[in-house]
Amino acid sequence: MRLSDETVDQVRALSDIVPVIQEYVTLTKRGRNYIGLCPFHSEKTPSFTVSPEKKIFHCFGCHESGDLIEFVSRLEHLNFTETIVFLAEKHGIDVVQEEGSGGHFIAQGDKEKVREILMETREKLKLLFKESVISLQYLEKRGLSSESMALFHLGYAPDVFNWVTYFEEKGYSKDLLFKAGIIYQSENGGILSRFRNRLMFPISDAHSRTVGFGARRLDNQKQAKYINSEDSVYFNKRKILYGFDLAKLAIKTNNLVVVMEGYMDVITAHQFGFNYSVACMGTALTQEQVQLIKRLTSNVVLALDDDSAGQQSTERSFEILRQLDCQVKVMQLSGLDPADVLQERGKLAIILVGN
Repeated sequence: MRLSDETVDQVRALSDIVPVIQEYVTLTKRGRNYIGLCPFHSEKTPSFTVSPEKKIFHCFGCHESGDLIEFVSRLEHLNFTETIVFLAEKHGIDVVQEEGSGGHFIAQGDKEKVREILMETREKLKLLFKESVISLQYLEKRGLSSESMALFHLGYAPDVFNWVTYFEEKGYSKDLLFKAGIIYQSENGGILSRFRNRLMFPISDAHSRTVGFGARRLDNQKQAKYINSEDSVYFNKRKILYGFDLAKLAIKTNNLVVVMEGYMDVITAHQFGFNYSVACMGTALTQEQVQLIKRLTSNVVLALDDDSAGQQSTERSFEILRQLDCQVKVMQLSGLDPADVLQERGKLAIILVGN
């Protein structure tokens, strides 16, 4: 894909780079410039400087420097084109593709419509949740409060619901629903809802935009207990931490993050006051997720499940965290999931064990 020069020039011309960089680094004004701890290497004394006048950053410790595009590209792990699109979308700049550039490209207008569909789906699932006795019974049995259910926008996908009709009446095409991952085509050509008879966990990016869903089976059918939205241009679970948007302020304030495995673990942890908890959604931590964490802290507590699979994930996560210069501790769970430890034994039952 080749972007128009006009789109690139408008992004390069963004006048104030400080607000964007402040989303990644805590900055303090000093004279004409701003300083903070460098996000590219570990340091205790600020050596990272941002110049609003020159629209550049420079670290006197590791000597990284560049403009806003280079900064975002490094921290978001994006190539040049992806960075331009990322910043353009963030600042309301039209993304225009040169004719004949080829390659897969989703129009800016379609991206906005897909985001609208994902948000509208979340809100509809919340309304359906209020009518779902089985969902409420399950969550009450797990000890969740109504406040926690609302905070995390929990929903319910019924066994039968015509999402195509629902959204076509709102002016959205079937093609957009496929792109949003709400429907899929079966082998015999039928169009089906991706999530049916499941408790729904909306998944947000760091900016609280709904990008996908996790879903838990609520019956005894022989299906996977948990499924996620498929990876797409909008959703990549290697780059997302569940609950990060709700936890990032507490992570920065406490200079600590607790990494868990599942949705219920994170929601329960927040309910018990551990509002600096996030989840890697059932897998070991990825390098992209660790880089997301390192924007805010290098102090990590692993609280993954205590079964054999969880222990393997803990080992893999521990290694990648140490490779990326994080300080790591492991939470001792005595054979239980974090949510069960909290519900059964209370907040004081958690013991941190350094490794």
